[in-house]
Amino acid sequence: MLTKHTLGPWAIVPQVFRGIETYKIKGPAKTGPQLIGRVEYEADARLIAEAPEMIECLINIVEALEKQAPTWGLIQDARQIIARATGRFAAAEEVNP
Repeated sequence: MLTKHTLGPWAIVPQVFRGIETYKIKGPAKTGPQLIGRVEYEADARLIAEAPEMIECLINIVEALEKQAPTWGLIQDARQIIARATGRFAAAEEVNP
């Protein structure tokens, strides 16, 4: 089963929360922006906000590389990351029976 996540793009919204400078990460929703999370560090906020595009790019890279080098070790590493994030490519034997 694939894990569903809030589709991107996600946006970073700086704010002060309980006296601490924080960054909210918001994603689009039908009724208005949906809160994804809140972090204290801008670098963390940027990384989180790019997650939807990064995972989509990684999936595309894996699919393209599998056509050229299906046994390449980095593909297995990428599959594991994708599986942890989405459930896709959960096991190599599911992709290449």
